[in-house]
Amino acid sequence: MNNNNDVFVKPLLYPPIKSDESPVGYLLRIATINGYDSFRWLYKSDKRVTTSPFKLYEEILETKWMKASKDSRSFKEIKSVSTGVNLTKRIRFCPLCLEEDKYIRDYFHYRVTVVCSKHQVWLHDTCPCCNRELTQTGTDLEKCKCGQLLCDIKTENAPLESIELQRFIEGEYVASQKDKLILNDKNSMTFDKRIELVSFFSRWLKDREMITFGASRSLAEMKTARNCMLDVAEALFTGQYGFHNFLSRLNIVSNNFKTTKGKLSVFTRFYRGFYKNFTESYFDPFKNYIELFINSYWNNSLSGRNKQFNSDTINKHPWIPLRRACIEYDLPKSLIKRAISNNLIKYREVTKAKRVYTLIYQPDLVDRLGRLKSLITSKDARIILGLTKLQFTQLRESGCFKFCIPPESNGSHTWQFFRDEIMSYRDKFIQSKNQVAGNTWTFQQLLQFFGGRIEQPLPTILNAVEKQELKIAAINDCEQGLSSALFNRKEFLNWYETLRDN
Repeated sequence: MNNNNDVFVKPLLYPPIKSDESPVGYLLRIATINGYDSFRWLYKSDKRVTTSPFKLYEEILETKWMKASKDSRSFKEIKSVSTGVNLTKRIRFCPLCLEEDKYIRDYFHYRVTVVCSKHQVWLHDTCPCCNRELTQTGTDLEKCKCGQLLCDIKTENAPLESIELQRFIEGEYVASQKDKLILNDKNSMTFDKRIELVSFFSRWLKDREMITFGASRSLAEMKTARNCMLDVAEALFTGQYGFHNFLSRLNIVSNNFKTTKGKLSVFTRFYRGFYKNFTESYFDPFKNYIELFINSYWNNSLSGRNKQFNSDTINKHPWIPLRRACIEYDLPKSLIKRAISNNLIKYREVTKAKRVYTLIYQPDLVDRLGRLKSLITSKDARIILGLTKLQFTQLRESGCFKFCIPPESNGSHTWQFFRDEIMSYRDKFIQSKNQVAGNTWTFQQLLQFFGGRIEQPLPTILNAVEKQELKIAAINDCEQGLSSALFNRKEFLNWYETLRDN
């Protein structure tokens, strides 16, 4: 006898709902055993038919003859999650479950469920014989409209990580490995949190047009849901290798696909969403690995604004803005740009808000810091050598310096040299501390009186000293650099005569 408050009409055959049965699947089962082509016929009125598991379960609860319980695990879980995680058009089923138990399990109406954990096979949502979509309102649970028995549809074994993922969703997973990057704290994680986590991971790799929340659009049908959830299973249930691979693929997507105007990169949105929504301690190993990955592979900069990261992660990050490098290492911008143009430091340019920023690879800068710090201008170099501007130019043009960096129109406007090389070049000549023997000439006197008679006088004289054809007799402590050199007049004149004769 029907109760006036019942939502559904009691048919001839009316078995009660099973404790782990899908609300939609239950109504389809009732319709099938009573010969109805749709469970719409079960409604008392012409009210709009819903396929929402929560609303359906409430209607089933109101119908006494269905004997549902509001205290059941199934109803509590359905009630705890958002409607966006449920399938709305197709049903998913396991042929082996239909053969053995004749019903559809409650977990099968969630988008993230693609595997039967009991039989360890992939689920179906179409008829393989006619490719007909099996809808939630008009599907016969015994056979397709083409005559194919659903329980006879060939099954395919699912991979281990996908089975473990489904067991995790159901709260039955126990990790066989002690890998920190395999979730194993199911007792601390509620059902809605497990669904939220799996849904979150589902929406990054297979869906270029990102959605803000819920499960990936790829999960609407099995032909795309399988690969999508296989990615999730690999990320969460194969340890460090799988999670690393997931992050690598995200990073590739970020690098290879242009970001929509005003939106952050895929990788950035992923880690920000993960840190914001999953704050429990059992996610810390994943966050630690994300930061390790960022330091190793992410070629964007980090700053104090990245408050979710550990300070060590920010300080150790290899890519830093050019402006920050100038401040932290006390180097002029022109000098770093010169090092970049000479391929001493790797760099990349990024565009933000129509502005172009230069990021530099910090390890390269650190490796060459001593070298960069020793760079001096031509003015400083000639002061060390004790030469005039013209004399130093002569010496530079002779090619005696191994490292000399010419001016650049968009950088430094002067020649630059390495201090160590300049000082080493000076010390090569200014070593003698001998007392003056006889009359001497200073270096400047030689250049003044003989400069017009000797081609390239400065490099020629210094070259003769290097070849020991000419000796510096002593050092004048009142002068510095090469200007302090004193030459014996007689020895110099003898050398000059030999040079002139040749």
